Amino acid sequence: PESYAFLGIHSNEVDEEKAEKLGFETPHGSYISLVVKGTAAEKAGLKPFDYVYGIDDYRVSESKTLTDILKKYKAGSKAKVHFIRNGKKESVEVTFGKRADAEKVEGEDDDKCKSPFLGVNEADRQDDDAQGVAVAPIKKSTAEELGMQRGDLITKINGARILDWTDLGVAVDACKVGQDVTVNFLRDGKEM
Repeated sequence: PESYAFLGIHSNEVDEEKAEKLGFETPHGSYISLVVKGTAAEKAGLKPFDYVYGIDDYRVSESKTLTDILKKYKAGSKAKVHFIRNGKKESVEVTFGKRADAEKVEGEDDDKCKSPFLGVNEADRQDDDAQGVAVAPIKKSTAEELGMQRGDLITKINGARILDWTDLGVAVDACKVGQDVTVNFLRDGKEM
């Protein structure tokens, strides 16, 4: 309903293994993949890769999702959102809006040629113990321009940890075409 509180995020679930690697106490929170323009989340400064685990005294759990918690609030009400950013617990006060406040999500209907493109395909992993995503650069792509080679493991993009293909997609989507990008990767165990 229109009167429900609207935070303004798209999020992914994380499994127990990923939650443990990221240092989350529970895998039941919301791992932000996109912050919708014009919403409470954007105004509060939430970002992709933030992990929302509670609002005020309510915490997400196996039986209570973030959506369940949001139903306790109305548009216009204030609350403290608890999240983890780069391994550190943080909180921010938000004033919830309405779904109608959300601006069109960039990229929804836009020309895909104007979307950010790193230019990698999946590659076989050489080191099963190392964290990151094994890639093969596509010819004439940003990845090739960065000097990446088949089998390199991307570990971070603009400081965000990359543990799987979902993370890689979120990190690339958070970039703007023409913007500088920092990609950390491993080659033969050496950080580049």
